This record gives sequence, C-alpha cells and structure tokens, in this order.
Amino acid sequence: MRRPLLLLVATGHFLLAACASRDEVEKIGTRSDGIQGGTNDTSHSYAVGVCPSNSKQECIGVCSGALIAPNLVVTARHCVDQVANEGPNGSIDCSKTTFSSNQLASNFFVTTEPNMFTATKWHQVKSISRAGGGGGGTLLCGNDLVLLFLADNVSASEATPVTPAVQHAITERPPYSLSITAIGYGVTSPAEADKSTSGIRRIRQKIAIQCIPGDKTVDCPNEVYDAMDKKEFLAKDGTCSGDSGSSAYEQTSFTKNAPVTFGVLSRGGTDGTTCSTPIYSRIDSWSAFVINGARQAATQGGYSEPSWTSAIPRVDAGTPDAGSTAQKGLGEECESNDECASQACLDGDESDGVGPVCVATCDPAAEESTCAEGLACREMNGENFCLTPVITVAEEPRALEDSAGCSMGRGARDSSGVWFPLAGAFGALLLGARRRRSR
Repeated sequence: MRRPLLLLVATGHFLLAACASRDEVEKIGTRSDGIQGGTNDTSHSYAVGVCPSNSKQECIGVCSGALIAPNLVVTARHCVDQVANEGPNGSIDCSKTTFSSNQLASNFFVTTEPNMFTATKWHQVKSISRAGGGGGGTLLCGNDLVLLFLADNVSASEATPVTPAVQHAITERPPYSLSITAIGYGVTSPAEADKSTSGIRRIRQKIAIQCIPGDKTVDCPNEVYDAMDKKEFLAKDGTCSGDSGSSAYEQTSFTKNAPVTFGVLSRGGTDGTTCSTPIYSRIDSWSAFVINGARQAATQGGYSEPSWTSAIPRVDAGTPDAGSTAQKGLGEECESNDECASQACLDGDESDGVGPVCVATCDPAAEESTCAEGLACREMNGENFCLTPVITVAEEPRALEDSAGCSMGRGARDSSGVWFPLAGAFGALLLGARRRRSR
C-alpha cells in the first residue's frame, strides 16, 4: 500500500463525516476519531489500522479496529458504510439516522503495523458482516459494529487476537472493572493544524467508563441517556480523529496481557482543544452475532474455533447453611448492609441514579485511592463511597476542529438533546474521486 493521503476539513460546526482529499474539503466534510494524551504504541499489533483504498491502492482514510481471530476484525460500521437521514449539519439523531448502501469489502485493507504510512503488511477484506443486517434502514445508534473477514490469516508471529466480551456482560464486576485502555490510529488533538499524526498507533490506559445505560452503579444522567442506545456506553475523554472503530480494552485484562474488548468507538465530540465524550458500541450486546462470525471465520481460515465461542461452565456455589446470609458483591442489588460483603448498601435518590446496590466505602483524605479503577471517592448521604466520577455535560454545541480520516466522527450534544456525531460516508469519497478525475 502507498502512503495514505492525509485528509483535512475546514473548521466548523457539526459536519458530516466523509472521506475526501485536500481539494474536496470545502465540499465534503471529514471526521474520524485519535488518542489524546497517549503515547506511540509499537507493541500491541492486535490493534489494527483499517484503510479504505482507491484504485491506485492508496489509503484514502483512517479507521481503527481489533483482531479477534486470525482472519477476523471488529470495527465500526460507519467506517465501511454510508450514513443516511442525518440531522442539520450532519448531526445524528438516534431515532432517525440510519445506514444506507453497503460498500464493497474489497475496497478495504487492514494492517497490524504501528504506522499506516510506512506499513508493508496489508490484509485485504474478503467480506463484511454487519450488526443489525445489511442494506439500508438500520439505525446507527447501537448498531455501529461490523466484522471484517480477511482474505488470509494473520500469522501468530504477526499478531495475537484479543477476546471480545461475549462470555460476560460488561456490567459484571467481577470479572470486569470500570476502566479501559484505548488504542487507535487517530490524531493527538482536535486543534492540530498539522494532521501528520493521523495513521500512527497510540495508546492511553486507565480511562474511566462514565456510564452504561441501565447499569446499577454507572447509570447515565438523563441528559446523556437520551442521546445513547442501551447497546452503547460512554467513556471519559481521550479518543480523537482517526480512532473510530478502535476497541475499548478492559483494563484488568489488558494489564494481565489477556485483553478483552468491550466495544468499538462510534462517536463523540470535541470541547475546544479536548477530544471528548466517546461513545462505544457494546460487543456484549452482539454476543451471538460475534460468536457466529468467529465460527464462520474459523471455517474459512481452516483453524479451530476460538475458545470464547463456547459457553463458560458455571460453578455451583452450593446451598448456604441454614441461617446464613449469602454475601453479595459490589454492584449487586441489596436491601440492607448485612447483605453486602462490603457492609455498605447504597440507595441514592432519583437524580443520583445509584442503587440500591452493594458499594465500597472509601476515605477521601487517603493518600492513595482504595477505589477500583474507573471509580472515585464521592460523598453521598453523608458518607463516602466508591462511585463513578461526576459527568459534566456541555450545555452548548461544541465546534468541531480540523480532522482527518474516513470514519464516524465524534460529535457533541446540544441543549435540545440531540447528539452530534459525524457519520462515515465512503460513498461520498468515491463520488469525490470521480469529480477529481473529471476536472
């Protein structure tokens, strides 16, 4: 593959994400989603770059993904398909915005190398399986996930696949924490004048999960809930332009060098020079879809199915002795302190969106936090507990900065309750290419 064309877009309010070359930016807005505050990453080759290619085999956009089997990549659907029914200025309304026409799989390539500009190992996409079904009409929110079947197997010496969160819900604690690692090929800041940082893999660890719709301990405030689907979750700031489709790796498993991917980056926003409010499509909401895809990939690739395609045996803990009370873990529903192993059953008011669940107590004056990753020591009902950090939601629309790539951009929510992500439109890219040749 040749060096990717770096894409620019004029600064403005919420624009439609599309792929375009420099001479098309005034006609076609571009937006994708890079790791801000992160560092260059040359180690984690399962975090792949996704490249839409033109007839000259040049990358004409930047997206990210994760290898979950030797010939199978999970990424965002907007990285490969066009989006329809956007709102004003390309905004996304979760009740209306849909995917439209499918794009050819052969137009996409994947690399495990840390620099898409200099990569020599490329794997062509053979076919694409889409969450929610192919064709047009599928709502974007909650369905922004695809499986890319590669034409060849990535060797074990090149990359070791990660495990998708299909065995447990991401709300199960344990085994999972409320913290993630982000790895993607995006830019390092939305305000950069020079977008040469796009296409280089970067990593940032210990990013807190802000809310998961319906979760007992990290439910979403109403103003955020309205702009999300139940098959999505919101993380703290960090991802930027070019990271679309990148995975959120659960922190505990990542630290143990056995990473589990919670979901793929769908959309978000910017706040001045900060990349903010990343929303991910949950993989556990598509467990059957991902497992079936992995089984098909194993047949095509001629290898044994990954172990995670089989159900995990459940261990019978036995029947408690008469008169004993089973101790409940953190995040489990409770009625009294005695039911919790932590001896703390918290029931916040309606505005808190907490409880009644078992929680851990904490000391805000302690030099080192005793709270689990992704949680903060907060006061509630006159005591201090380990809870999700307070989420700040912008009251006014945020302007998008220059960006690069071909993917869903990230947006922001305005006071009317509409989230403004930027939808990938590969079809617009092809149209732009035809215009350029006809001039």
